[in-house]
Amino acid sequence: MLDCNGEPSLTEAIACLATDIELPASWEDFFTESGVLPTQPNDRRQFARHRFRTAAAMRHVDTLPNLQRSGQWYKVYAKDVSRAGFSFVHSEQLFPGESIELVIDESHRYLGRVRRCRKVGPSCYVVGIQFCAD
Repeated sequence: MLDCNGEPSLTEAIACLATDIELPASWEDFFTESGVLPTQPNDRRQFARHRFRTAAAMRHVDTLPNLQRSGQWYKVYAKDVSRAGFSFVHSEQLFPGESIELVIDESHRYLGRVRRCRKVGPSCYVVGIQFCAD
């Protein structure tokens, strides 16, 4: 699935994936932040979000009819998680309705549908997905 050289663990394979993500300078604490994210006025979320910062692998499962995507794996950075969905940072724009598979490690694999995507830098998009049933 995620080949490096030989038979690495999934975590090692994810670490081997290259990424073009350029985190904004204002996100210098991105990998050290933790805890529950505060709610916003008029927030329609059902569940609290928790910061969850780690490398992950993502691939397209189903895309839009006129959009060609490869089935390759991309390194992304997890941003936060809730009971209903996941947010991560990717170097490419995704579109609402696309389905993706997200892998964190051997025991954490998720299928989700893109709900939103926001550009925060030249090669940095925050993608929000809603979990799908397997």
